[in-house]
Amino acid sequence: MNRKTSAASGTLTPKQLKFVAAWQGDVVAAARAAGYRKPESMAYKLMDDPAVANEIRRKQRIMTEESAKRLAGQLNFDRAHVLNRLWEIAQIPPGKTNKNLGAQVKAAQALAAVFDNELKYIAELLPQIQTKTADEIQFFIRNGHFPLQSGESQ
Repeated sequence: MNRKTSAASGTLTPKQLKFVAAWQGDVVAAARAAGYRKPESMAYKLMDDPAVANEIRRKQRIMTEESAKRLAGQLNFDRAHVLNRLWEIAQIPPGKTNKNLGAQVKAAQALAAVFDNELKYIAELLPQIQTKTADEIQFFIRNGHFPLQSGESQ
């Protein structure tokens, strides 16, 4: 491996690029797929190269972001669905759960926590809203915060 090519310049050799492209979590398998003669030893030498390690981290970040996008696209529920399901669980009769009420209690606790937090938020928000104009309230609805006054910073 020509360390001057990648470590000094930050540019990967064609073989190193193949290694990064083949990497899916197993460095030895990636070294083997890239065509290194001794993949077991080369895999760890490659990972010691800062340029290679940076490209692997970049690939990990991209893979994570793409996975998150795909997962988000598959999720088809919202807050109302979650609250309704918690309510359904909280209402299961003890006879249907062998008199074990653990799930019902946890669901009821989760609902109580959600609504308690909402009530606290509303109680804190009401006095602020009373002093705001209609435009400032619309701004809050759109942005999640009131417009900054002159001299304030976020």
